[in-house]
Amino acid sequence: MTSQRHNARVTLRDPILASACGESVRVVDASVHGVRVAHQHLLTDRDRCSIAFDWNGREIEFVGRVRWTRLQRDGSAPSYQSGLEISAIDDRSTTALHKLIESHVQRALEEQKANARGIATDIGDRTQPMLRARLYARHELVDGIWRKSMTNDAKQPPAGFTVPVDERPDQVDLLRAAYAAADASLRGMIRKIAEISIADPDATWPNRFIP
Repeated sequence: MTSQRHNARVTLRDPILASACGESVRVVDASVHGVRVAHQHLLTDRDRCSIAFDWNGREIEFVGRVRWTRLQRDGSAPSYQSGLEISAIDDRSTTALHKLIESHVQRALEEQKANARGIATDIGDRTQPMLRARLYARHELVDGIWRKSMTNDAKQPPAGFTVPVDERPDQVDLLRAAYAAADASLRGMIRKIAEISIADPDATWPNRFIP
């Protein structure tokens, strides 16, 4: 049964907000081999597309290859769906991805059993209480090394900054360089600017702190 669950492709009842190739996307189904995502803009780096998302407090990150992209015409604005095949993933993310798949397979089995007994079900996914929360990227400077993590908490860390998960990679690089070279006062300003970017996604980043 475990092998069957790990090899399954599951459609997510509630798509998960993620970042892929620097774009904001939603994961709509998943397997141990890859994911299918919905997005508004074409994914650029198709051979090495980094994707990251949070499921039930577990961070899942991998590098994938965009195998296909299809234009969707079911709305007023054009949208796309793409299939990403995993090419590099660490053990932690592999374990979390397996847990995600197993939880959906288990839920489907429970619903099938209930339906067979004539019991109406509205199980939902109780294991994903934070899916509708916005996702952020936390960048922390620890012993001179930057560490990135995905979080649903918009708070700024003591050493580093938190920004929207879809913040442009070049802007994040500038923020990291500026923060690493800054004194305590300027670091506080960078965290404040990052906080504003979360409160107002359309805010324009000032350039005065760029080293």
